Amino acid sequence: MGRTVSAAQDVLNGVGSLNNTLRLAGFVTRSAHRMIHALPAPKEIAGHLHVKVSHPLLRIRSRSWDQNDTLFDYYETWVLTDVVSLEVDVAAS
Repeated sequence: MGRTVSAAQDVLNGVGSLNNTLRLAGFVTRSAHRMIHALPAPKEIAGHLHVKVSHPLLRIRSRSWDQNDTLFDYYETWVLTDVVSLEVDVAAS
């Protein structure tokens, strides 16, 4: 997966879809877990997002597994909800 991502200039430049790139390379998500917390911005995160310390943010931690139950994707992101909307779809399988 590392080779795939490192060769995907559009993803590295922030204009391409990581999910589409991984899917095309055979990394198909079988399951995923997202944990969402509403938290006050810690000092370091506040500085990066240009908001005051304690500004309300959402922290999202994500893990994804492929069809072989191999964990292949993990990320943590902090979201300004007035900039990025958060949508959740749930389907029974």
